[in-house]
Amino acid sequence: MGVAEEKAAAPTMEAVLPSWLRDLPYYFVARAVPALTTLLIPPLLLRSVGADRYADFSIAFATVMIASALSTAWLRQGLLRFHSGKARATVRPSVYMAATLVSASACGVLLFLASWLGFHHVSIGLGAFGLLLAVSISLGASSFFQAALKPKTVAKMATWRAGLTIPAVLIPAAFLPLTVGSALLLCAIPYAVSSLTSASELGRRTAGPEDPGLANVQILWRYGWPLSLWLGLSLTLQAQDRFFLAEFCSAEAGPYAAVADVMQKSFMILTFPLTSALHPRIMNLHTSGDRTGVDRLIKQGLIVVSLIAITVVFASSFWDLQIDRLLVGEGSNLPSSIVPLLLLGAAALEVGNLCHKRLELAERTKTMALIMVGAVVLNASLQYSLTPYYCERAAAMSFAIAALSYAFAAFSVSAWLGQPKPSSARSDL
Repeated sequence: MGVAEEKAAAPTMEAVLPSWLRDLPYYFVARAVPALTTLLIPPLLLRSVGADRYADFSIAFATVMIASALSTAWLRQGLLRFHSGKARATVRPSVYMAATLVSASACGVLLFLASWLGFHHVSIGLGAFGLLLAVSISLGASSFFQAALKPKTVAKMATWRAGLTIPAVLIPAAFLPLTVGSALLLCAIPYAVSSLTSASELGRRTAGPEDPGLANVQILWRYGWPLSLWLGLSLTLQAQDRFFLAEFCSAEAGPYAAVADVMQKSFMILTFPLTSALHPRIMNLHTSGDRTGVDRLIKQGLIVVSLIAITVVFASSFWDLQIDRLLVGEGSNLPSSIVPLLLLGAAALEVGNLCHKRLELAERTKTMALIMVGAVVLNASLQYSLTPYYCERAAAMSFAIAALSYAFAAFSVSAWLGQPKPSSARSDL
């Protein structure tokens, strides 16, 4: 055999590695690069706005993310469900982004009024409104390219967002006394600019001539609204501890919120590349009828996420106090075990996200939302009962218990009801 024949016979990287695994570096950049910069925001803002005001910032920021999920996630989830892997868009980019903007703006008006009435500062309402629009548009564009299996574009947007976070947020937070409203507006700048960087490429991806545009948006709504509700509830579950601490133990709310923000983002750094690479491919395999491939990818994802979770939670149990002091300062009064409990809760939610995939494929998204309602109610009950007496430890433990209950319930119900079936809406697209 000649040299040329040997080279031709040698297996390439593309042939050896699954496609989702080859995309992991791009999705790692897409999540890790901006997340590594945003990890610096909580400790810097804690010092810039003060511990008491940082709790307000954390609650306001979490509320914006919940509002974005409730108002626009149905578009993103529907697009990932029906568009993943297709060469041409199933809905016109202009229609998709216009629907995102209109839905986010309508919710933004309500959010402005709620922020104004809740915090009694117009600046917080304006900051929340601007951040909501910027986040919704940026996530909408990113999801469009994720569904189109364009991880390089997703990574490019994330890199822009990360690069702008340094001059727009981190430097002002390090050297200037900021208000909550100004901090929210500064956080909106990287999201807004990252959307502009992808505008030209988004315009080049056109829908087929037979596409009716708005009719497909209605199909996305019918499929996506339970997932939008589910995501809003999931973000509520992650933020409830801040709400209850601010109510019952206000002195500890700021430092705890900073640690909780960093811990949740840290675990997402580790798992987001995996879940982002798996999700569109699971949907694409399901659309093609390959149930064996779907089951294989879900099992692979569960194994990897579980191994990451065990390793991280175990390691954090030895370094929790050091992490607290690093983030909050030497004067940290947070009790031990806070960091492992917060990481355990974040890990349980990521495991639950993979466990409910079969329910999602079986189009039992309302069941998913109902399970999450149960977890949110359980968390609220535990927080209300325990936080007034045990403060931070009760807040973190309640979150972990509720997240574990969701993962267990999602796994159990998926095994019972989660038999993937063809979607009646899929033929329309």
